[in-house]
Amino acid sequence: MTAIWLEVGGAASSITDAACQRLYALGARGVHCVTPDMSTNQAQINSIKKFGMTGTLDIEVPLWDALGENVNTDLTPYLPQLQAQAAAGWSYFSAEGIGRAGVATIGSVKPYINYGDEYGANMYGGQYNHAANAHFANLLETYHKSAISAYLASSAIAKANCPRYGLTLMMYNPSDLEQDTTALINYINQVGGVQNVMMWCNSDIQSVFNQPWLGIVEALKTAFGFRTDLPWTTVTPPPPVSTVASAPATCLDPAGNVNVFTVASDKTCLWRQKKVDGTWIPRTSLGGICTSPPCAILGPSGVIHLFVRGSDGGVWTKYMFDNQWSTLWTSIGGVTLEGAGVSAVSVSETNLEVWCTGQHNDVYVNVYNGTTWSGWIKQLSPEF
Repeated sequence: MTAIWLEVGGAASSITDAACQRLYALGARGVHCVTPDMSTNQAQINSIKKFGMTGTLDIEVPLWDALGENVNTDLTPYLPQLQAQAAAGWSYFSAEGIGRAGVATIGSVKPYINYGDEYGANMYGGQYNHAANAHFANLLETYHKSAISAYLASSAIAKANCPRYGLTLMMYNPSDLEQDTTALINYINQVGGVQNVMMWCNSDIQSVFNQPWLGIVEALKTAFGFRTDLPWTTVTPPPPVSTVASAPATCLDPAGNVNVFTVASDKTCLWRQKKVDGTWIPRTSLGGICTSPPCAILGPSGVIHLFVRGSDGGVWTKYMFDNQWSTLWTSIGGVTLEGAGVSAVSVSETNLEVWCTGQHNDVYVNVYNGTTWSGWIKQLSPEF
């Protein structure tokens, strides 16, 4: 059983910077925004990507969401709006109750996640999600202990009918939720694992921070762990490797301990410390999503600053003071070239600088004065 991808869904009005920051800290790596229209929801995807998460836009336009009432409707007139939504930064589209032609239209713009068959029902038979433009199959609109036998039977049918089969377990508001986490974990094991657990919070996405949601999140994390890479893909992933093929980053702390940083196969950042006496502390995951080797530096006031290129191409940072790490990764923005790393230097008793290669191979710097960041400033052309 592999780790699961945790996603939280709710209305656009509840997707804010504060909510996304807390969702990321909780372990969520995806946010599912439900919209009743064709707007781009730019502020929402900006908040989602700011904290390194993946955004799925669930388009519940009444035209194609009346339990299949308009299943044969031509959706090509909506292509300009779909393209604008994709340009805004949404990684996936999803919907339910639309026909094959509608799936083809949406899927031509962005990968499409199908949450229902042509009549809006659950995908118990996998009868049409095996179409080439269906991204992955979802079987369960919710979870109930009384329906486990039906779920197991339906998943077997879908696996036989859907080459890109994947199972999302959707869990609705606590008022409808069965809170027996032992039965839930047993079911996930019986069905052969799920790729994605999507906690659906109706209007207020922040209700996931309350009980019983928090208890369920903790039970799932303990049993399976949460993954940071996408659980579904349109291409065959390369074989996993233990670490990124690059030298580790190292940094002395004020006590003289050697701190070593590497990137794991799931793109999280790993930290291990060699004490002055030569003993090692156990390896610790610092989380995050690293798309470059890490960079670490001992800055002013004895603070170790750690920098990586994130999944959004921006620079993300975490710090350690007195051997305690900050809780969250924080974005300092920027757009670094894919494959380019990040470097840093301490320039005074108060300031440090972070350098990266940005668009058009230009070199940029961001200066930290101990309190605030200057923002990225172009310094050099590619030829210096």
